[in-house]
Amino acid sequence: MKKEIFNWGNLSKYRNEIYGFSALWVILYHIFKSFEKINFNWTSVFIGSMGNIGVDIFLLMAGICSYFSIKKSQNFKEFFKKRITKILKVYIFFCIPCMIFKYAIIEKNYDVLFHEIFFLGKGLNMFWFIICILICYFIYPIIYKFLQEKKYKTIIAGLGIYIISLFLFLTFNKTLFNSYEICLLRIPIFVGGGLLGPLVYEKKPINQNIYLFFLIFLLSYGPLFYVINNVSILKMYSPIFSRFYLGGASLGVIFVLNIIFELFDLKKIKKFLKFLSEFTLEIYVTHVTLLYVLQKLLKPTRVSTIAIFTVLFIIISIFIAKILNIILSYIKIPKNNKIDNQ
Repeated sequence: MKKEIFNWGNLSKYRNEIYGFSALWVILYHIFKSFEKINFNWTSVFIGSMGNIGVDIFLLMAGICSYFSIKKSQNFKEFFKKRITKILKVYIFFCIPCMIFKYAIIEKNYDVLFHEIFFLGKGLNMFWFIICILICYFIYPIIYKFLQEKKYKTIIAGLGIYIISLFLFLTFNKTLFNSYEICLLRIPIFVGGGLLGPLVYEKKPINQNIYLFFLIFLLSYGPLFYVINNVSILKMYSPIFSRFYLGGASLGVIFVLNIIFELFDLKKIKKFLKFLSEFTLEIYVTHVTLLYVLQKLLKPTRVSTIAIFTVLFIIISIFIAKILNIILSYIKIPKNNKIDNQ
């Protein structure tokens, strides 16, 4: 069978595997950041420190899949029902109880609890991804409408204005910007995925030069940020360049995964990643919560101990996330207001 590596359609063909991979990489990133003072070997440092790309991969794919969802149903209401309710169920029945336990029971700080629950605090809480993906889903129907009307320049112009506003925000209020940049700078990545949606849906061929560009871009982190960090006018805006680099690099990683999944069988690995893709949001919220708790109880100091901790942590996180996924599947809304699960 002929392998069609250079085709945008493969981003949909292997979307579940890509989602599962991104979830695993984010877990590894958070573990690495928790123990970054440990002297890891360079391979572990590279894989761990770059795991932040996992979030960008997820958002890029979410933008692509949003196009598929609306294109097939032509129903914005169903689009919202399917996604927003799943997110809110996770937030209401898991995230809020966790915050209540932390701030009301342990710290007895009710004012902070209120601000954290409604994202009104000085910065975003550890469940910041919830509000980020909600914003993305709310703006996507507008993007889709422009795509259907072939108004690509309008989308790009709007994206350009948004990016300029981020540079101005950082210039005039760096402290406040740093409190919210982890969310604000991820939204253009989702929009980028939305722009790719029609190419993936129509299974357009990919120019090999595009593949090559993003693969080189993926490997350019070191020299690129050496320049940025040594040029004063660029160094100030390093947080923005860094986040946008992750967005471009995420497409490079997806291309690498596309090549691997297309050329090699890997049935068991693909099956496992597909399994994870069924509850990636639950994996995210459970693993960040579990890591927060374990950091208070455990202090591994050796690489060998951390390796064992990592394996056990991933297994336990996936197990808890799956249990949460099953529990949430039984929580139904009355039939006249029924909202489907994702």
